[in-house]
Amino acid sequence: MKIIIAFIFASLAMLGNTMAPNTYKAQKKVEKYTCVFNADNPFPDGTTGISEIGVKVTGKGNTFVTVEYYSDDYTDYLGQFEEGNGDFVPSTKDEACQFAFDHYIDRQ
Repeated sequence: MKIIIAFIFASLAMLGNTMAPNTYKAQKKVEKYTCVFNADNPFPDGTTGISEIGVKVTGKGNTFVTVEYYSDDYTDYLGQFEEGNGDFVPSTKDEACQFAFDHYIDRQ
């Protein structure tokens, strides 16, 4: 009987450990997008470069969007824009690129 009880507790402990990481991943989802702004499609001031966009949605429904701006080939860091629980949260690459373009002047 003691062996059966010990086996049940061990099985439950293992099950709990294997499910915990999956639960954690479900609570924090991060999508990353890279957008290139070249001569045909530059940033609003005419500068060319790259933006890296991260969109994080937590299990509690909070959203965080971070955009980092770089010059061509990541030579220079041009600044960053962050927004939490904003009115619009990008969910596709096109939306993320438009978001980066729209907030280029808001970078710090």
